[in-house]
Amino acid sequence: MGKDINAPMPIAAFFHSFSQVVLVQNVISGALIIGAFFAMAFFHQDEALRNPHVAILPIIAAIVGNVTAKMLGNDDQAISDGLFGFCPVLVGAAAAVFFTYDGAPIDGYVVAIVGSMLVVPLQMIIGNVCGRLGIPGFTMPFIAMTWFMLLVSLGSGLLTGCGWTASAPIAGALADGAAAPAAFTFADINWINVLTLGYCEVYILDTVIGGVLIWLAFAVDSWKNAIKLIFVTLFVVGMVFLFQGNVKTLNAGVYTYNAILVLMGMEVFSKNKDNPGRYWTLVILGLISVVLVDMALPAIVGTFGLSNLTFPFVLVTWGLLLLEQQLPEKFMAK
Repeated sequence: MGKDINAPMPIAAFFHSFSQVVLVQNVISGALIIGAFFAMAFFHQDEALRNPHVAILPIIAAIVGNVTAKMLGNDDQAISDGLFGFCPVLVGAAAAVFFTYDGAPIDGYVVAIVGSMLVVPLQMIIGNVCGRLGIPGFTMPFIAMTWFMLLVSLGSGLLTGCGWTASAPIAGALADGAAAPAAFTFADINWINVLTLGYCEVYILDTVIGGVLIWLAFAVDSWKNAIKLIFVTLFVVGMVFLFQGNVKTLNAGVYTYNAILVLMGMEVFSKNKDNPGRYWTLVILGLISVVLVDMALPAIVGTFGLSNLTFPFVLVTWGLLLLEQQLPEKFMAK
């Protein structure tokens, strides 16, 4: 991984909160990712989708989440590393996407602030349970909190924005994969979108400029990983072709963002990186699995009007790391 900037604790915590979403700990990477939020908020190619709250709410959520973690007595180094800020950032992003379009923006601020406070103790609980199994909690606290807030909105008079129930503005916001796919043809692929939007969809964004900035955030930290992620995207295209997936969903980056996270999860947490044969076998199994889960899951969560979010990544990477624990020791990397 690339060398990080030695920044004061509050500054490091803030920028790491954005970069840790993609399992990168780098202040410059965090700054580039924040730039992607501003690109979506003010420079989206579709003027109707420009929304300043997309940039403001994740920033507020990162600050609130880190302050909450500090007040609960969490380790300063963990806070500085962004480990308590990345789930709040995603909660803030989800609040902006699902609750500030087609409705009162105040709803998004309520969800972002309350959600970023509640997700920290939830992260502590999930992290403790997962730690006993020898696996990270990843973004599961964000997923649980966002699904919860969306479901709360169905029975709440306060959360009236709820644009997600009718016409969510982000291509990946609703479960597009649940729609009957058109016949797959390579001529229908928008390669610029396919190669960039997956990076954005991790943060529930939808802008080519933002996608480039987030890819650069990977490159600043590790050129090797940035190049690997390009091949991951091409692998996903092949999988979608093989299973005749929805080309519209592929073009929106919705099939690729969880695959990107699976590779990064294995890069950071796999115990077999020194055993290339086994490592890449696990990664390929993970990439195949995550695309299939991305295709299958909307049939379940879409019933409730929910998005997959990063659940396919969490589910598959948990499975891979638990599988590693069961592999014969004599083949394990030393």
